[in-house]
Parts: sequence; structure tokens; C-alpha cells
Amino acid sequence: MPYHMADSRHMYYKTDEQSETGTRWTGQEKNYIYKIKTTPANFDPNPSTNTTDVFIDESNDEIISKYNDELNVGKWIQYYAWHNIDAAWENAKKLYRERELEGIVFMKVSTRLEGNKEGVICFYCGPADSKEEVERYGHNLIQKTKYSSRDGFMCYKYKFKDTPPSSPWLYRIETI
Repeated sequence: MPYHMADSRHMYYKTDEQSETGTRWTGQEKNYIYKIKTTPANFDPNPSTNTTDVFIDESNDEIISKYNDELNVGKWIQYYAWHNIDAAWENAKKLYRERELEGIVFMKVSTRLEGNKEGVICFYCGPADSKEEVERYGHNLIQKTKYSSRDGFMCYKYKFKDTPPSSPWLYRIETI
């Protein structure tokens, strides 16, 4: 008998097997039958003023399904001053929704909840072991978002243990 669960932004409908064993044990591609994106009444969509969510995400099931290698995904990270993060996030969402961000599977932005000194937008893409492909996505990301950083680089972090211990970054490319 299917059941539902929720987080702050989604309602998930799962089978009993999915809820008891998880995706990897069932052999299914996803750990739910379907999900519905929800918006709580008190949700603040602006990263610079949101103090209830750690991150705000932006995803599209159609885009996600195009890139199946979810276990081999890392993220390009862009840092912004708080007074610039809302505009940068709105621009990134617009580009993502218009499918201008080649290779970007989904995105998230940090909020003020944890008292960070600056805002961060994470752009998830892969496969992480394909340097040429990931760097092409990164260059497109820089061009489309017109990103520049104080140190002159945008870095790609791989979320699994294979990241070289000498550096938290797997790849690094120059910004505008």
C-alpha cells in the first residue's frame, strides 16, 4: 500500500518496499512513485532573507531524467556577497528553466539560516570522471551566468570519497 512522506518542499508517494529498503535495494531508479513540489505558506524564496531552510533547491524531473548517472555527480560552486545572491539565484533559475545551462542536473542555493558570510550557489553536473565534459559545462555556466570571483576561479567539488585528499576540488577553471 503506497504511503506519503514530506519534507519542507516536496510530498513523496512511496511503496512499502521503497520505504522499508530504499532505492538501491529495490533496484529502482528513484525511491518514490512520484513527488509533488509544495510551497509552505511561510516559504521565503530569497536566499538573503530566508532563515527557515538551509538550502533552496531548483530541479526539474525532465532535466534530471536526461542525466542518469546520479551517483557520479559533483558540483560547480559560485560564491556571492549576500547583497548579490538573490539576483544571481533568480538569473540561475531562469537559465536553468530555459535549459540554457547545459549539463546542469539540478541546483541549490544557501540561505541565511546558518549565518554564512556569503551565499553559495551549487550547480550539479557530471559525470565527475569526465574532465572534458564537466569543464565544458563549467565554461558554459560561467558564460551564461557571467560569473567572476575574487580569486579568478570557479571550482568543481566531487561529492564522493574519490576526491584527491590534497585538494577539496576535483577541477578548477578560470572565471571572467
